[in-house]
Amino acid sequence: MKHEGIIMHKSTTGTLLPGYLSALLLVMVACSAVAGPEEEDAPTASPSGRAMQAQVYSDMEADDPWLEIGQEHLFGQIWTRPGLTIKERRLISLSIASAMGSRLGFAAHLRGALESGDLTEDELWEWLIHFTQYAGYPKAAPVWSEYRMLLAERGSMPLPAMGVDQDRLEKASPR
Repeated sequence: MKHEGIIMHKSTTGTLLPGYLSALLLVMVACSAVAGPEEEDAPTASPSGRAMQAQVYSDMEADDPWLEIGQEHLFGQIWTRPGLTIKERRLISLSIASAMGSRLGFAAHLRGALESGDLTEDELWEWLIHFTQYAGYPKAAPVWSEYRMLLAERGSMPLPAMGVDQDRLEKASPR
């Protein structure tokens, strides 16, 4: 059933749910059935989760209790899975954070990609061109702004005359 361009499905209660929400619910139910009972004494963050988080986000603190949850699951179990390279995972994560307009997310991935060597400046430029054509200029403009500041911090590109955060640039410049 379609409703304003969104595929809808009837739930067991008879209400209409968007197709993607139905799929998400099915995945969550399937995962919880496969996962089995929770272990009460499970560690909060594995060493491999901490190490992977440090590789992905080079300057992110790893001792935050809220972030420790992500260390174990996202970095300890997802980023370390076989099948995709770190570079491929980085491009996926950067694309999603950028498409969602998460400045903190895309800024961390841009910086992390360059500092870890996962992506070069040229590869990020090509990614940005590609991303812009699919996501549009309004979504890509803040990413470009952040990337341009990062390039200026690294001495790779001068900043434009307007819209420059001089305080940030001065703090980042080596003395």
